[in-house]
Amino acid sequence: MSSITISPKFNNKNFLEIVLKNNSKEILGKFKYCFSLIYSIKKVNGATILRKTGRYYELLMDHKLLQPNQNIIIRLELQLPRIGSYNMSCGPEGSFIIDENDKLINSKTEELSFEKEIKKNIYSKISDSVSNPIIPEPMKMYLNKNKFINCNNGFLIQDSTLLETFKAIKDTCNNLSIDFLSQNGLQIFYQQKNFKTDEYKLIISSKQIQIVAGDYGGRLYALISLIHLAYYYNNKIPEGIIEDRPQFKWRGMHLDCSRQYHSIIQIKRLLIYMAIFKLNRFHWHLTDNEAWRLDIKSFPDLASDTSFRGYKLLIPPLYGSGYNRYGGFYSSENVKEIIQFAAKLNIEIMPEIDLPAHSWALVQVMPKLYDQSS
Repeated sequence: MSSITISPKFNNKNFLEIVLKNNSKEILGKFKYCFSLIYSIKKVNGATILRKTGRYYELLMDHKLLQPNQNIIIRLELQLPRIGSYNMSCGPEGSFIIDENDKLINSKTEELSFEKEIKKNIYSKISDSVSNPIIPEPMKMYLNKNKFINCNNGFLIQDSTLLETFKAIKDTCNNLSIDFLSQNGLQIFYQQKNFKTDEYKLIISSKQIQIVAGDYGGRLYALISLIHLAYYYNNKIPEGIIEDRPQFKWRGMHLDCSRQYHSIIQIKRLLIYMAIFKLNRFHWHLTDNEAWRLDIKSFPDLASDTSFRGYKLLIPPLYGSGYNRYGGFYSSENVKEIIQFAAKLNIEIMPEIDLPAHSWALVQVMPKLYDQSS
């Protein structure tokens, strides 16, 4: 059993009440309650703020002794959201408790509750009579829903240029059980034409499939559209013609790896999903107040010292990362690996380095960068 149970609740007055119960058989003395919030604290009752870094807080309880089975309650008045109420993301995150000797006390945090719950909106039913098997919807698409081709035997790519493009999505096709290298499959031919960037034409008949494109992106997106069709129609595809090219040059996805670290495996997985929906720009947020994730050989301590956070570390446990050491950074080799992996999926990496603002983590390692005159 945990020594202390932490029970957070928003009361009818929109105050965050946190009940701390002593489950042990021992009398507990002074201790600190540490946690993160997404909204700032305006007022505290029952405790004193010892430390505030961003929205990470360390509160010293006002009690002197906490008897076994006894509760104490702290009430927090928070910054009010624009909508005037709070939701499940607004409670304390990464909660932990430290005793007066700076040792971790075993604790358990219960799920956030509400005295006054917001009624769930009931929306009108969306009609599913209109379906689009390809996302995003192609510019021109004619599919004959009366003529389907059985694709249980898969497809066959023999063209060397198309095979090279297919390598980028081979693992995805294997996961979806769609075979593009079947000797008994419907053959796919490739024709090179002077098309616009990422443009393609897909001609599907019972005898063959023809892909017409002018560049790598066009070939890749034609194959991806074919995957959409085969998956949507469960290993059968309609005869027809699809003509498509991107409406927007920049089709981006953002991932904030500064505030929350994501592994190389997780990033690659996201890039694959991006490619499946024909997104082509990966906005990679690498630095901010909370961390500097990019390893720079000329400043070897920068990433190693700021990319991990935890209690008593240089960077405190912001954004609910908790007591234990958490984080990571990306080496030059990691970055090259991601760039090369993304390029095969027709995705360009757009790194973001926040300077001069949003540089709190940076100036912890390089304090001379901070302008003291202001």
